[in-house]
Amino acid sequence: MMKHFTILASMLSLAGMLMPAQAQETVRLVFSPDKAVSKSENTPQRIGAAGCVTTPDGLTQWCVPTQNTKANSMSRAAPLFEVHALPSHGYDAGYIAHLFTQSGQFGVVEADVVTTTRPVDTMELAIGSDSTTQINDPYFASYQLNRYFAIPSKAGAGSGIIDLWNAVGMPAVLEVKDPIDLIFIDSEFETSKEVDYHSGRSLTTTALIKGGPFQKPNDDFSVRPEVDDVCDAHGLQVIATASAKVNNKFGGVGITNNVNRHALRALTCGTGFLSDSANALLFLAGKPFQDSNLVTPYAGKPGIINMSLGSKTNSCPVYMQNAVDEAIKAGFTIVVSAGNEGATTSSKSPANCRGVIVVGALDTDGTIASYSNTGKEVDVMAQGSWIPIPCEDKDDDALYCFSSGTSFSTPVVSGVLAVVKRETGVDDATLKLALMLSSEQVRDARCDVADTCGAGRLNASGVMGFARLAAAGGLNRIEHALGAKTECDQLWLLDHFGQKARLCNLYKVTFMNGVLLNNASYQLVSIPKEASWDTATPTVINTFTKGEVLLESLTPDTLQYGMQVCENGACGDVLMMNTGKATSESKPVACK
Repeated sequence: MMKHFTILASMLSLAGMLMPAQAQETVRLVFSPDKAVSKSENTPQRIGAAGCVTTPDGLTQWCVPTQNTKANSMSRAAPLFEVHALPSHGYDAGYIAHLFTQSGQFGVVEADVVTTTRPVDTMELAIGSDSTTQINDPYFASYQLNRYFAIPSKAGAGSGIIDLWNAVGMPAVLEVKDPIDLIFIDSEFETSKEVDYHSGRSLTTTALIKGGPFQKPNDDFSVRPEVDDVCDAHGLQVIATASAKVNNKFGGVGITNNVNRHALRALTCGTGFLSDSANALLFLAGKPFQDSNLVTPYAGKPGIINMSLGSKTNSCPVYMQNAVDEAIKAGFTIVVSAGNEGATTSSKSPANCRGVIVVGALDTDGTIASYSNTGKEVDVMAQGSWIPIPCEDKDDDALYCFSSGTSFSTPVVSGVLAVVKRETGVDDATLKLALMLSSEQVRDARCDVADTCGAGRLNASGVMGFARLAAAGGLNRIEHALGAKTECDQLWLLDHFGQKARLCNLYKVTFMNGVLLNNASYQLVSIPKEASWDTATPTVINTFTKGEVLLESLTPDTLQYGMQVCENGACGDVLMMNTGKATSESKPVACK
């Protein structure tokens, strides 16, 4: 079945052909005019006419249209940022951006960085015909079922996807009924019998030929004929990892088919600009962006966004962070790849942006893949090596491809979160907590070092379990300490230990279902029963470094209780505690 294989030609040579236009002669700068920056008194400024900055040698100027300067960008319909291509005059893009920022006329100005999205390696394999389960896709039974679909205890890279399917029932993942929106910001979206696209847009501005004009946003997300013969099918393959059709007797399977697949082409041939990916997020959030009038607005609902791409930056650019914030505020969850340099995620964007879920990659044996970036930004790990995907233009051949990279571990997580969100309706913050609280230990000693592998290995059914508990209000709860005991056990405890008054007024307080997050503490707070969490100032009761504690002197009949997750001295938003089993009405029988 797996005798025939051919290593595909590397796509790295395309970088030279399709590098964003005239990289050495022209620079692209991103202007975020709403972000005020104070001028440095230690930096000499050379400010020319309005909208211009003079070069350090004083021989020429860089100018942008005056309507795009900070002073003239207060319109509500103005984009959060704009991109301008300028002659370099021999200077580096970062230095030119610094001069614009320091002028004080333009807000924050940053270099538009190159974004890439390519697999580490890909190979073709002949498709076999044997399948020993109710799923008839050839590589499901022979490959996926024994690797990342397996339960965590049965395989080193097992992520419990089979248990997730069992938890929600197969119709919930096979039938398209009340589908959730699953959005992919990526490169080429080839056609394939493995996926049906619900909608798509082209937001890439990368030139189709070196030195050619930048593309404009439009509604046609198909592969451009100018590059069809030389590009790979990365976008298609990422979508297929999350949602390839099940039971079509072809290749492998995705995590779920109960989705609307939206394809946002933000790169061309695996190369693009980070600002285009940021514009894709603004498009989804319903916010104006440069040339947004050229595309039909997004008509779906907030769902899961997959970004298997990255740019080399020492920190998250302002324009990208603003776009991330807007998408999350609109109700989306953003899942991004950690990167394939075998280095740290701190220098990879959007992985180094706040609010995103960052996914690293495991090999098939469950150890860290050699290419995977790791670091404090990583949230979770999943198999990314040798994931079955459709080959480019091979729907009619008896071939299927296997590819490796964090590009493919990321849609595994995105697909799982899509199932969980559709079933439970929980928000972005709860999905993130569910991931962290349910993850399994990675079978690699390198992950024992703090800030390496995040919370650990994805446990899909665990994510569902925690999300369901959270949706039912059971993740954080206060209950009578004796409440879970039978009446017989309650009486026995009171007889043998005495102190009836104390035991009957003892409460069991559970934070995050009893799991203590890494490097975190939990703060218990309260407000009066009639008060609102939106306006009242909570009273801090105490801070704990355990997932469960026993407390006296709580008064659930007169107070509302909440909790905060605290890290490095800073505490997050208040999450309400469920006190339904802590009131006087629910007091243990033996205490009445």
